[in-house]
Amino acid sequence: MQLISYFDRHRADLHKQLITTVEEDATNRDHYAALADRREKAAASKLQLEHKLKTQRMEQAKQIGVLQAAQDAAAAELAELRSSHGAGQAATETEAAAVKDADGTTFLHEHGDLAKQLQEAHNELNSLRSDNSAAAAAAAAAA
Repeated sequence: MQLISYFDRHRADLHKQLITTVEEDATNRDHYAALADRREKAAASKLQLEHKLKTQRMEQAKQIGVLQAAQDAAAAELAELRSSHGAGQAATETEAAAVKDADGTTFLHEHGDLAKQLQEAHNELNSLRSDNSAAAAAAAAAA
C-alpha cells in the first residue's frame, strides 16, 4: 500500500515536471530569486537594526550611569549639608547659651555694683543735706 502511494506521488511529480513549460520554469526561478533577494535584504536589515538597537541600549546605559552618578553625588552633598547644618546649629545654640549665661552673670555683678554705688550716693546726699540743714540753721541763728 505504501509502495503504491509512493509511486503515485512520484508519478504526479513527474507529470508536473513534464507539463511545466520553460516560461513557467523561468517565472518560477525569477519568483524564487526575488524571494531570495528579499530574504537577504530582510536579513541584512535585521542585522543592521539589531546593531542599532544594541548601540542605543549601550548609550542609554551610559546615560543612566551618568545620571545615577550625578544623583548619588547630589544625595551625598545633601547629606553633608544636613549634617553640617545640624552640627552648626548645635554649636550656635551652645555658644548662644554660653553668651547668655556670661551676660547674665555680668549683668548681676554690674547691677550689684551699681546698686552699691547708688546707696553710697544716697547716703552721701543725706549727709550733705543734713550738713546743709545744720549750716543753714547755724546761719539763721547767727543772723
